[in-house]
Amino acid sequence: MNPPRALKAAAWIAGAIALTAAVYFAAIRAEQFTFFNIERIEVRGNVYTSQAEITEAMAVVEGEGLFSTAIGEVTRRVERLPWVRHAGVFRRLPDTLILEVREWKPQYIIDLDKLYYMTAEGHVVDAPLGSGLDLPVINGISWAQLEAPGPDRDRLMRVLTLLDRGMFEGRIDEIHYDQTNGLTLYGEAPNAVGLFLGKTDIEERFRRYSDMKISLERRGQYAATADMAYKDRIVAKLKPLAKRGERR
Repeated sequence: MNPPRALKAAAWIAGAIALTAAVYFAAIRAEQFTFFNIERIEVRGNVYTSQAEITEAMAVVEGEGLFSTAIGEVTRRVERLPWVRHAGVFRRLPDTLILEVREWKPQYIIDLDKLYYMTAEGHVVDAPLGSGLDLPVINGISWAQLEAPGPDRDRLMRVLTLLDRGMFEGRIDEIHYDQTNGLTLYGEAPNAVGLFLGKTDIEERFRRYSDMKISLERRGQYAATADMAYKDRIVAKLKPLAKRGERR
């Protein structure tokens, strides 16, 4: 009598697992006879971290066994690099080690005890400032305020989230935080050169500013500065919009 179908399937799976394990351990054993040694290292996904920095952090020597390399340790060493958010290491037979990295994306420069890069998620990247990254500067907040859970960090992160969603159209040059008065954005005309948001109802104040901007544009004006701290009005300094082809 034939065994039940489920029993056959279980036997097939067990055989497949045993075969896979046999191939894996055979490959490891074959290394002792100079097969499957690392002859090439590929690095993928890096933008802000050089390949030289990554390969140095990997500390993998060409010629060592492909299967004897401690993948977990290589990953941990690479993830200590300032720009690297996540790293994954893969083997490709017969002789290649592949490292794929996902890096942090700088959105701001933040002035703490020195200048650092910062992401939209609030992660501070301690890396030397380079050329070619023209980013808004955040100032007025301290390490203690930024790292500790509390209203200071919450307010700043709320504004960064809204900016990331496109709540402020146009270029932002500076985000200034004041523990007493709140947040002020400095941008480029025809958006507000100085937009005071205060400490509360940040999202609602962005909406009010957007409505005001649309209304002023219809009248050929823009707000050079706008104080959004009042619930019943906006105190703004108005200027005429430049005509097409005219410089301000």
